[in-house]
Amino acid sequence: LLVPAGAGAPRRIEEFLGPLELSALAERWGAERADLLNPRLEARKTVDGWSRTADGVWEAAVEVDGGAWNYLWTTTACTPRPTDAEPGRPTARLEFAPSGGNWDRESAVRFWMRDDGRPRSYLIPVGCSPGWAWRKRIARLRFTAPEGSSLGEPRVELWSVDDARRSEIERRLVPPSR
Repeated sequence: LLVPAGAGAPRRIEEFLGPLELSALAERWGAERADLLNPRLEARKTVDGWSRTADGVWEAAVEVDGGAWNYLWTTTACTPRPTDAEPGRPTARLEFAPSGGNWDRESAVRFWMRDDGRPRSYLIPVGCSPGWAWRKRIARLRFTAPEGSSLGEPRVELWSVDDARRSEIERRLVPPSR
């Protein structure tokens, strides 16, 4: 797949691909920003039909245009990791697959989860991933739990949010400096 390019710019979509590392952003936005974005929702699509694979990964079939949806909201619980687990924050992974294609591991979205067994909401800006946004057809989604943990069945919605009105939201989140 070729994309328009200027001097020195990447000429193929593959040159733009790479993981989207969100760290704590997905959880923070799930707790703080989701309610503020609700008035800006232009469309919402529930993703049903999740099934758990033998290795504990949650997968669902979905037929969507990646460019039409800029956020994925999910609520799920993550079980505690064993006490001998590697130190560091438990990191989950969201992957997607195009119609008739393999999982796009190159463009996986990684985000920290709390592994306390309580359901928590996460807001993932999938529109920031070229691997997501430039795909005409996304056919499948999957969530992989952090190493040593397991996930409860995710509740998932795709959101199309009017980001042009973002400055109003940011004014409500960030108090003016004095």
